[in-house]
Amino acid sequence: MAAENSIRKMQEEKTITRKDGNRIELHNIHFKPDFNPPGRNEENEEEDRQLYEHIKEYGWSRLPAILVSVRADGGVWVLDGHRRITQTRKAVAAGVDLSDRRSGKILIDIRQVENANDEDEHYIIAESNRNKVMKPEQMAWWIKRAKNFGRSNEFIADKLKTSPATIAFYLDFGKAPAAVQSMVSSGVVSLTEAVKVVREHGDKATEILTASEKIAKESGKSKVTAKSINKVAPKKAPTGITKRDIQAAEIALNYILEVVRDTISGEMYDSLIDLDVAPILAEKLK
Repeated sequence: MAAENSIRKMQEEKTITRKDGNRIELHNIHFKPDFNPPGRNEENEEEDRQLYEHIKEYGWSRLPAILVSVRADGGVWVLDGHRRITQTRKAVAAGVDLSDRRSGKILIDIRQVENANDEDEHYIIAESNRNKVMKPEQMAWWIKRAKNFGRSNEFIADKLKTSPATIAFYLDFGKAPAAVQSMVSSGVVSLTEAVKVVREHGDKATEILTASEKIAKESGKSKVTAKSINKVAPKKAPTGITKRDIQAAEIALNYILEVVRDTISGEMYDSLIDLDVAPILAEKLK
């Protein structure tokens, strides 16, 4: 019976070399299917281009070790470092010589994450993306997968240093029809407005937002607005609240947003409204 694969076993078999830390040949590195959130953007493409040029010029001498776990069938799984490996393979395919001078092999620095289960590995994705802004559909995918481990919104929120309302917000977005998610991704409608419509109208969200987009364009707007949505699906005033109360609240809120807009940059303003404050507002006002 063959011994179970391990870092020590691969060291003994010389699959892993121990000079200057653990290093393994490129062909022994594998990607887990569906491990990372789907979807890419132009920023990812530019980062990849820069990484590719770096690897072409310097090889792996200036790159940090990738995080890995042991693969039962041999080699290792990548937990953090997919882009580095992808661009390394691209460079090799283009004929760039990245082989080690002594061994003639293409060796990659690795660092094992020991005793990590599937859930631990899932949170490594969040940690490796901590300084990046995941797209809404990526965040929804990640949170939905985290829920599959049987965790509460409060537990996940604590892990991500955010609020349970934000977790619920993205879970609701993850339930939105594909057409609605596509509208958010393309910038036709804000994440906040999309979730509010999904929460209120469910399966009719696509129809409402599509009609709202048409109205917005007819009025010269480039994206769906709360006003265009209200023309398609007017909100009913809650019992005990008068139309004048709602108008006063809208005036106050618009004033606050104008102050915020004048205080910070437009890009930061959009990010603030769509990605952080929005889930809490949507939860309170739904």
